[in-house]
Amino acid sequence: MNSSSSLPTPAEIRRTKSSHISDYGNGLLYQLCKDHFEHNEGKYIVAKTLFIGRIYAAALERNAVEKSENNDDFYAHTVVSVFKNSRLDDKLKSLKKIKVLAPENITEVLQTHGYLVERIMMITGHKNTSFCSKYLHFHLPGLFFIYDKRVREALGAIKMKLPDDLAKLKTVKNIDPSYTPVFLKCFAIKRMMAEKGLPLTNRQLDKILVARANT
Repeated sequence: MNSSSSLPTPAEIRRTKSSHISDYGNGLLYQLCKDHFEHNEGKYIVAKTLFIGRIYAAALERNAVEKSENNDDFYAHTVVSVFKNSRLDDKLKSLKKIKVLAPENITEVLQTHGYLVERIMMITGHKNTSFCSKYLHFHLPGLFFIYDKRVREALGAIKMKLPDDLAKLKTVKNIDPSYTPVFLKCFAIKRMMAEKGLPLTNRQLDKILVARANT
């Protein structure tokens, strides 16, 4: 893999381990999704979708096409229904068995994101790629990378060629073509850093990319 000097540095990694003002709020979201992992009670579905979407600037009501309901009814009825009547829990329970993200299980991860994108499109008319990545990240932080404009821009400055075992995953069926390149590049960076003895969590990599985008 050819890479530029813009890969994460040891100093950047050290900074991700320092306390940040957003850590407490993020911790609450991780705990909420851990305590209420499934999607069988409306109050928890509303809390998770509403909090994650609005805190992370990816609120579902923001992009909904021809939404006739008020926001309260949209979440309490429409959003709850689309989650309750989905196979998302089966997919998440299967992914929960994965101990380490690796090329051999990436397809299942990407297809779960693609599935949620399709479900959300039913009620918003948009792909909501960013919301789905963030929502899934808080449920399974070791498997899903966060996708948004800042992450995409920061990744663009890191020049590298994906190795063959990852590049071939771009053509997998039932995935979101917007999310897949970002996901694969994040995974490639993480793997390269681990090989250098500088392991990163998905959240640490996100912190580095957001910090770069904000400078």
